[in-house]
Amino acid sequence: MANNISSLHILFLILLTFLPTIAISSSSHHNHHHHHGNKHGLKYKHYTLYQHDIFNQTDFIIVTGVTGTNFTQVAAPFGTITILKDDLTLTPDPSSKVVGDCEALIVASSFDGLDGLSIVRFALDLEDGVKSTISVLGVVNTL
Repeated sequence: MANNISSLHILFLILLTFLPTIAISSSSHHNHHHHHGNKHGLKYKHYTLYQHDIFNQTDFIIVTGVTGTNFTQVAAPFGTITILKDDLTLTPDPSSKVVGDCEALIVASSFDGLDGLSIVRFALDLEDGVKSTISVLGVVNTL
């Protein structure tokens, strides 16, 4: 089960690669003329976010699945359902300012327990009232 959550962390790190484009705010008006070299309406902000994940405090196993064949320590039993809601901060310190959260539902989806279906929503409230979300549906592998 812990590795299902580790897979989510890997997915989160991959998403951090794309995070600079999340906090995009558009111009309050649209100009219908094309201007070369003008990035009309796009503002990019770069952040490093830290996810604070604490088993049985921010993530919980709701349903324990059935152990399949060739089950190992890095696997979650087939059908195991885990939910989580973790804080996101700008520093590694869990007591630092919270700028968003991560909510997820993870289901162990293979009989060997190595694959999981993840539904994840990252919500950010970084500054100036700009709120952004990313939703992801994907399969993660614990290896």
